[in-house]
Amino acid sequence: QIASFSLYPIAIKKMEAGLEKYQCVLIGADEARFRTPVVPGDTLRVYTKVSACRSSLWTFECQGSVRDKVVAEAKILANLVPLSRGKTIF
Repeated sequence: QIASFSLYPIAIKKMEAGLEKYQCVLIGADEARFRTPVVPGDTLRVYTKVSACRSSLWTFECQGSVRDKVVAEAKILANLVPLSRGKTIF
């Protein structure tokens, strides 16, 4: 969900033009590493960036940190699909 915000600068132009409304659908995760547990009271900061885009398949590089220490990282794959008639695809 957080990674989909990385799409905002790209997708907002189409949304503002009223062309389509989109839904970001998780396809998978690669190279996931969980390095340190995150416990209640920790502030988890999540950073994402778009690393590739092929048609509707997007790849994001994601990293989580607590107190500037990397605690998790992964490459997330997602599809950006248009909503049809305001319904979700689920």
